[in-house]
Formats: sequence, C-alpha cells, structure tokens
Amino acid sequence: MSAKSAAAALLRHDVELAAFAAQFRPGWQQGKREAVEAYVQENVMNTWTLTLAAEAAGVTEEQVVAALLYLEPLRTGSTCVCRGRAADLFA
Repeated sequence: MSAKSAAAALLRHDVELAAFAAQFRPGWQQGKREAVEAYVQENVMNTWTLTLAAEAAGVTEEQVVAALLYLEPLRTGSTCVCRGRAADLFA
C-alpha cells in the first residue's frame, strides 16, 4: 500500500472528510488551499484514523497528508507543493 492509497481510503471512508471534499470541484478555486489545509490540520492530523492509515500503508502520517492534499477534489498544488505544505503543517 502507498501513501496515495491510504489517502484515498481516508477520503472514501471518513464521512466528514468526504463531505468536506464534496464542496470542491476539481481544479483551482480561490481560498481552496487555505480551507483544505485548515480542515486537514484541525480534523485529520492527530487522529487515530490517520495513524491507522499511515501504519497500514507503511508510510508516515506526513506522507499520507501530502497525498491527501494532492488528491482531487482536495488538490492544492503539484506533488512537490503538497509535500512541502504537508511538511509545514507538521512543523
């Protein structure tokens, strides 16, 4: 399993995350990055579901968050940008 698979599983099976993601369409929208990052920081990070998904995939929580930030409809940038933003969130 990969970080991308773990992030996709979170997006599919976390009802609140799925509902949040449903408000966005694929692609860029003004204020989307800030809203997504705030939601992830407040509702995904430091949760047992993130820990469980990361451990099951054999990756770090930071890698799962980076993959989550890259998945549509939450995508907030390129893979490099999402990795950097995830590192900033965990700093």
